[in-house]
Amino acid sequence: IDSDFYDEYKNNYSASVSEVRCTTDLKIATVYVLPLNEIDPQELTNFLGKNKNSIRHALGKELSLKYLPDLRFKEDTLFEQIEKTDRILRAL
Repeated sequence: IDSDFYDEYKNNYSASVSEVRCTTDLKIATVYVLPLNEIDPQELTNFLGKNKNSIRHALGKELSLKYLPDLRFKEDTLFEQIEKTDRILRAL
């Protein structure tokens, strides 16, 4: 979705969704996000968590699902894991 969500200080949060994992019953969706600007990833996930109802509402307008899952936001650490693995392999 391309919507504007701001915090109480009118800060705009831009994020990229890298992956979404749903439970088998589709009741919970874990959304893995990466900040697109110099935002602390924990601050981003906290902000998204506080605004998940507004985000679900925006998603409901775009998707044709009978029920929308509850959203859980987590930082995507894949790139950090890749860099760590790369450093270990180079050290060998």
